[in-house]
Amino acid sequence: MKKFILVIISALLILTGCGKNSAEGTSGSGKKVGSKAIKDMTVSRTSIVALTESGDLYAIGEVGGLGEGVKSTDKLTLLAHDVESFDANLYYMDNKGGVYMSGYTYEGGIHDTFKKAYDGASSFGDLLNFCIMVVDKNGDMFIDEKMSNSYCAISATDGFKKVASNVKMAVINSQTNGYIGYIGKDGNLYISYDNGENYQKLLDNVVSYETNPSLSIYLTGDGKLYKVTNKYDSTTGHYAVVELIMENVRDLKNDYIATNDNKFYYYTYDNQQGYYASPLEFGENVKQFLFHSYLNWGESHIAVYFDNNNKIILYKDGAVKKTLDNSYESIKEIYDFINAKS
Repeated sequence: MKKFILVIISALLILTGCGKNSAEGTSGSGKKVGSKAIKDMTVSRTSIVALTESGDLYAIGEVGGLGEGVKSTDKLTLLAHDVESFDANLYYMDNKGGVYMSGYTYEGGIHDTFKKAYDGASSFGDLLNFCIMVVDKNGDMFIDEKMSNSYCAISATDGFKKVASNVKMAVINSQTNGYIGYIGKDGNLYISYDNGENYQKLLDNVVSYETNPSLSIYLTGDGKLYKVTNKYDSTTGHYAVVELIMENVRDLKNDYIATNDNKFYYYTYDNQQGYYASPLEFGENVKQFLFHSYLNWGESHIAVYFDNNNKIILYKDGAVKKTLDNSYESIKEIYDFINAKS
């Protein structure tokens, strides 16, 4: 299920200073400096983007920001330093609150280089680079003023309109005529079908979410997972329908669901069942899934995941094929494995 918004993540700040750190250390706040370890990573068939604990952003495959005239690379490439968070579309926020964009655009094509879209953010969300929402350090949420229905074009100029206050996290739903919304500082989900006016509270105590072209799924603090779909009535207009998917959930990331009894599911779609939670059977030693797919029309099943020792596991056809260190130096081997080069 292709992501249009990914959950906003927390990343470690890098200690700034003169010279170049050649060895890993720890800052006065206890945060790692010069670490090779991966803090967050998105993995797909065509690309991998990864952020290290020291704030370096790496990529391989078909991504933006590689440089003028460069659309893809089969070499691991350093995209940026001092990065606090990113999404795979590809945006990132630096540790000073600057939000930079590249990747695919509403007008078509791909940005070869990063362009600064906003200053002073504490978090951000975007819809496949069609629209950007930012939350500033005061908890005010802004959206690009070129919004049209659920899509809005990127502007690198100061074209942002304030649409909410007391915001913790921005939420954009990507369905046609969908809602925009936010998770408030009170932890509740609020949505608007009216371009940031007339918000309604939809869910309490939301801790994470995922969104895609057809629906959004939300995890609440009591371990319940809900799906929210958009409906339309000719009399009342657009409205949201909330349905409980499952309970006893401890984590939701990249459409992978982990339960408290260490079972794993992938939220996916087929023509017969619609959207549903498909069980994944990989044993007990799984911490977080990064990727899974079937190769050659179902002949080979592969997966990439972190195990409970924070190692990266390459899995194929019922067996662990290789165990890799949690390091950016492992990214190229993951990419080759997914693309059947290793």
